[in-house]
Parts: sequence; structure tokens; C-alpha cells
Amino acid sequence: MKCFTRKVFAKYKSHNLTQKHFSDFKNDITKYLSPTQIANLKCTKNDIIKYKKKRNLNYNSSILKLIQLHEPRQHPRILSNIMKHVKHPKNVLFKTDTEEFYSITTNYPTYYYKRNDTIYTVLDINKLSKGFDHFEIGQVAMNGSSQYIIFNVDFIGNRVFHLFLKHIYCDEIIELRNYDPKKRMISVHETLNQTPNNSNFFIWLDDSNIVYSINNSSYNTNKTYVYNIHSHDNKLIYKNKNTFIEVKNTNDYSVLYDSDYNSDEIYLLSHDYTINCLIKRKKDTCYPYVEHLDGIWYIREQNKGNDIIKTTQNFKTFKILYENNDPCVQIVQMETYLNHVYFILSDNSIYRLGDKLEIILHGDSIYYFRFGFIQCKTLEIIRHSYLSTPYIQYYNTETKHMSPYKTPASPYIEKDVFIHPMLYFTLMYKKGHSIKHSKCILYGYGSYGDTFDRGYLPFIFELLDKGFIVVFAHIRGGGEFGFKGYDEGRLLNKKNTFYDFIDIIKYLYKHKYTTKDLLTIWGRSAGGLLIASVLNIEPDICHLAILGVPFVTPILTMTHMHNPLGFESHSEFGNPFIKSHLKYLESYDPLSHIASDGKYPNIFIYTNLNDTLVPYKEPLLYYEALKKVNVFKENKRTLTLHFDKLHGHTQGSSVESIQESFSQIIGVIYKHYKIEL
Repeated sequence: MKCFTRKVFAKYKSHNLTQKHFSDFKNDITKYLSPTQIANLKCTKNDIIKYKKKRNLNYNSSILKLIQLHEPRQHPRILSNIMKHVKHPKNVLFKTDTEEFYSITTNYPTYYYKRNDTIYTVLDINKLSKGFDHFEIGQVAMNGSSQYIIFNVDFIGNRVFHLFLKHIYCDEIIELRNYDPKKRMISVHETLNQTPNNSNFFIWLDDSNIVYSINNSSYNTNKTYVYNIHSHDNKLIYKNKNTFIEVKNTNDYSVLYDSDYNSDEIYLLSHDYTINCLIKRKKDTCYPYVEHLDGIWYIREQNKGNDIIKTTQNFKTFKILYENNDPCVQIVQMETYLNHVYFILSDNSIYRLGDKLEIILHGDSIYYFRFGFIQCKTLEIIRHSYLSTPYIQYYNTETKHMSPYKTPASPYIEKDVFIHPMLYFTLMYKKGHSIKHSKCILYGYGSYGDTFDRGYLPFIFELLDKGFIVVFAHIRGGGEFGFKGYDEGRLLNKKNTFYDFIDIIKYLYKHKYTTKDLLTIWGRSAGGLLIASVLNIEPDICHLAILGVPFVTPILTMTHMHNPLGFESHSEFGNPFIKSHLKYLESYDPLSHIASDGKYPNIFIYTNLNDTLVPYKEPLLYYEALKKVNVFKENKRTLTLHFDKLHGHTQGSSVESIQESFSQIIGVIYKHYKIEL
């Protein structure tokens, strides 16, 4: 850090009992100064400030004119109602018997470090973000000796992250110059133009070194480096192409994952930063959990429909501890502790595996379960739903006692309705409200094996209070039905995702939950592909369709490697250079199947200028194509495009900006239902 100077060294020379050199003093200052003395150094340098003066290079006169024509309308009353339901839970990043590093979010998170009974404010994003329209925190991580944190920031929403270093006891913030200053990122108008090219990923390897990845000019990960925060040495350790990189720390080693959307190749990262392959890539085989404890490697393998927990010491011979052969159920999380394995299945059953397999809990299907920390013979089991905030139960690994869970009193109902074992929806409504012939919002996604866990969603309460029922579709292509459900909704089976969504709509009509004139369907990103395709299959299926940052040009995107996630998406949607894949993609490509005489519903599209996952040109092409449809040309239906200049693929970076985006969308919904604001 720049403020740990020789002048400071001289002032506290008497503390240097080990007669270490200045470099040792500077790099390990907590050995010589107390937290109060470090804080009193008054280190004021803050490299973030200079980015307040940076002009977003995506702005130009023509794009600003376009945005002005399609800027979202603000709805402060709706926003105020939503914010009443926002909660501020504590998020623990790590903890031991004597230490805890955690955040509490108001508008942005504030990070705290607790040591014994003393709490230090380490990083207040609410203060740092002042003066920025967008200030997105990717990660915040503390090194093993609890001296430094590194965090990364995206200043405009384009997934270009800047890495910053901060000592936990002083205010100085230094940017790490670990990117290529000569590399030019392609402009979002070409399909953004910022010099830094760090991706969102980094992780501490030890007290002084981090590993991080950078993007190529098309925003796709292609190189991984090790960087020393003291010497500033920067070493390239791995190159990849059309895949994603992540490094994970086990108890004793670091392992590098080279992954596509449905397979992994695993490498061991040695102390000299050379890498050796541990597990070669196999089609449709992933390894979500790799850990090394007491000389034994514990591995969770997802091999198509088989989920396997196994151990090895040499990666040649393996001992199978558990095997799940139900292709509709998969392990969603696993932990090891004191010679036992704990895991959660997608049917919400939680198990302990030692000498025998024991069930700990079988939870209600509306909840999403995950493990928290496991230490001091206590395992945290955390549950939440769309309408309930996270709740922690404590399982004693010695006595096997579980703390009780009591369903909190609520004026709202949340339940799952199964049409058949591989198709269901989550239904939400307010108690006392008749769910017959209701105004209805149906939301869907159904891609990438995503389990559709969207966390606690405060904006839903606003809709429920206005008499809507809100329905979340659980369909093939997602991960709710294990590998079988995912496999039946990707590649050459992708259209099953669309038909499942239509089947839910028909079920809602048949059982009188809603009617065609009262239904809104909604999807964002790959969910936009879902909505656009459903509309082309049955144009008059609903009253209003909402498409957010929609991925609606699969062939155009995937035929060019310089498009963000262009070639990376081949493993999910198909390779257009393979004839059979291209033919199938052509059979549902949204822009190719818009019917000029189709009785389309009212359509609302929203996009963001700085989006580099689904660049604004995609939804703009879709909007321009829809303008040629007769019902829109003749003003029988409304076609609306909202263009936000402040954000990227996410709808904001702070709690309030995210909920403000939801308030704008809800305002559009109310307009089409003639609801007074």
C-alpha cells in the first residue's frame, strides 16, 4: 500500500523487534502496528474517484437520441411500495471461533470484520458509489491472514471489472494494474470500448497472490493469470477458448476448472503455478465439488443422469460412496466434515453419509435449500422462497439434533401445483383473494439447467396486493427435473421448453386461474427466447408479453465468435455450423418466424445500452421486425421498447435501482390492465 511509507517505518522503528527490512514491515504491517494505529495513518488515496470523470464511450448523439425516444417512465409510488418489502439480511462471507467477515446491505452492501468482540468497518459501498449511475460489485474477498481485501467494480454494466486492493484497517484503495492497457474492447455498437479487460472472476491463492481471468476483446474469458499484490508480478498460467474459467481452493490445493455449460476439465494448480490435468473433459459430465481432506480427494460427479460421490488418492482408482440413478433428481450441494458427507438433492431431501446413509430433512417443495457454514459440530441449513427471506436451521453433527422451523405468519400464499411429475408451477397470491379468473403474471426461463432460484423477490408483493396471481413456470431446459429435464430442453430438444410453457398456460385457462385477456407472460435473457418463440407458435395466447434483454437472435449470435457468448453457447443451443443443428435452430429462430398477419398481444421489450451478454442490437432487431406486423401497424396492439442508458445485463447495481427497474415494468403492466397508479 502506498501509505505504508519509510516515514511510517521510521516512526514505529521501536516496534520492529525482529529487525526486519522495510519491505517486510510494509507487507505485513499488522505485526508491528495495532488496528487503531493503522487507521490513524490517514491513508486517503482512492483510485475509484478518477472513474467519476470517465465518460461512457458507448454514448454518442445517435444512440442518445434513440434512448430519449424509448426511456422508461418512473413510478415513485410503486417503487415506494416495493421498498417496504425489502429486507437487509446479514451475509456471512467467512467465520471462525474468533473472526467473522460479513456484509449488511442497505442500498449497497457495507462489509464488516469482527475480531473477538471488536467490529471494524472495512468497506462501505454506499459511500464509494456516490456520484456513479452504476456501481456493480462483482466479488469481495479477504486473504487468509485477514489483512487485505480485494474487490472488483464494473462502473457501467458492461462486465468490464476493475480490481482494487485495500487493507482492512485503513481507507487507502489502490487499483491493481493487471490488465492489458493496449487491448481495445469492441464497442457495444459493433455488437463497448473500455481498456480494462478483467472478467468478474478472481480468488486468493494465498496471502499475497490472487488468480484472475481476463476477457478477450469480445468479452469472452481467454486467459488466466497469477498476480502478486506486493511485487506486482503477473504470470500467465492458462489459456482457454470458448469456455469459462474458475479456480477453487480445496483444503490443501487449488484446482482450475475449464468449463462449458455442461462439462468440466479439472487441473491441479501447483505451488509454482504450473498446472496438471486431473480429470479430462467428458461430454455432459461436470464436477461441481472437488475437495481434499486428510490425504483423500472427495469428488461429486454429475455424469448425465447419474450423480456420484466418490473418493480417490491417485485419480486412477475410485471408491464410490453414493450413486443416484434417478435422472430426474440431482445433487444440488455437497459438503464434507469430520469424515461425513452432507448433501442436498433437488427434491429438497438432505442427507448425511458416513457408515450409512441417513436423511436429515425433507423440506417443502416451495423452498430452496442450501448449506451455510459448517464448524464446531454445527451445520447451517438455509431455506428461502420467492416470498420468504433466508432462514437458518442448525444441525448438530454430533447429537443429530435439528433446530425447529416454524412457518412465519404471512398474508400471502405460495405453493407448487404439479401438472405431471416433470411440469409444475409455483403459484403466489394474497390470502382472501379468489384465484378464479384473476389477473395473472406468468414468468419463465428454462435454459442452462437453471433451477430457477431467484431468491427473495420484494416486487412480487406489489402485484399480489393489486389482485394479481403470480406464477413461476418450472419447465424442461431448467434444472428442476435433474439432467433428464435439462437434456430434454436443450440443443435438438429446445422446443420442449416452449411447449411446456404453453401447457402451463393452457392449464391455467382450463382450471380457470385466469383468462387470455388477463394473462401477461414474461421472460428475460434466455427467457426472452422462450417468450418470443411461444408468441410465434401461438400469437394470440395472452394479453401482454414482456421480453427483458431478450436473446432472440440465436443463429446470428452463434455464427460469429466475436459476439459475446457466441461460440460458448453452442453447447446449450446448438452449433449452427452443424447442418442438423442449423436446421433445428432455423425451425424456431424468433426473427424468422414472425407472422405479419399474426394476432400478437401487446408487447413490451426492455433493453440496456451497456449490455454485453445480450447487446441492445438484438432486441432492437426484434422490435423493428415486429413493427411490420399488421396488428402493430394498424395500432390494434401496442408495441413498446424501453431503452435504459445506465445499466448492463442486470437491471441496476443497487437495491433501489434494481427495484426501480421492476417498478417501471409493473407500471407498464398496470397501464395495460387500466389500473390507476
